[in-house]
Formats: sequence, structure tokens, C-alpha cells
Amino acid sequence: PLDERRSLIRLIITRPMACYEPPEERRSLISLNFDKKTRRGKVRIEMQIDLHDLNQSQAKKKLFKTIISASNKNQTCILVITGKGLRGEGVLRKSFIDWVNAPEIKDIIATYAPAHKKHGGDGAWYIFLKKDKGYKMNLDKS
Repeated sequence: PLDERRSLIRLIITRPMACYEPPEERRSLISLNFDKKTRRGKVRIEMQIDLHDLNQSQAKKKLFKTIISASNKNQTCILVITGKGLRGEGVLRKSFIDWVNAPEIKDIIATYAPAHKKHGGDGAWYIFLKKDKGYKMNLDKS
């Protein structure tokens, strides 16, 4: 039992943030090769948004507008910089997952993942949008 606990603790401590797994319904949308490319930071970023220096309300509104705008332009990858916050407990970073699962935008998001170290690491996320399905969203909706 003691060895098992030590192994578990080692696993928890050494497990990198990039091992984050998206919700079950979104996991099937990601191929294994795509997941490897994402973890290695080999993604083509088509739009970038920096939410530093914004409060929660401003950041959420800017994020929603950016996601809808990117979707309307048929872009598929957005880099969202939330920042880490103090001791890695940033308010925007914590709120990000709730925001991307909001009913207003969740249907256009294929998945999301923590960014690679070269793109901001723990202080940034990738959002991957679904391919254009022939509909456009109104920016005034969010």
C-alpha cells in the first residue's frame, strides 16, 4: 500500500498540464496525431487573444466575440492567453473552462487544450473550432 501511494503521488506530481483531457463528448473529435501535434506545440494558430488586464466580465465578452468572429471567418485555431495569475490560481484561467462550455458558443467549439510552453504554457489555451457548417453567428448574441 505504501509503495502504491508513492507511485500515485509520483504520477500526480510528474503529470504535465498538457495531459489535460477534454470532456468525453469532445474527445472523439480529436485524432491521436492531432493530439500529439497539440502537445508538441505544432499547431497553426490563426487568431490570438490576450485577456490580461481585463476583468472577468470584459474577458468573457472579448473571448465570445473572438470565438464567433473566428468561426465566421472559418478559422479553426485560436490561442487564448489568460495568464497564470498568482501562484497559478488566476481568475481568468479558472473561468476559461466554464466560458468555453457556455451554451452560446459550445456548439462551435470542437475542443480546447492547454497551450504548449512556447505559446504560453500554463497561462494560455488553444481553442479548436468546428469546421464551417454553413451557418453564421451574430456577434451581438453574446
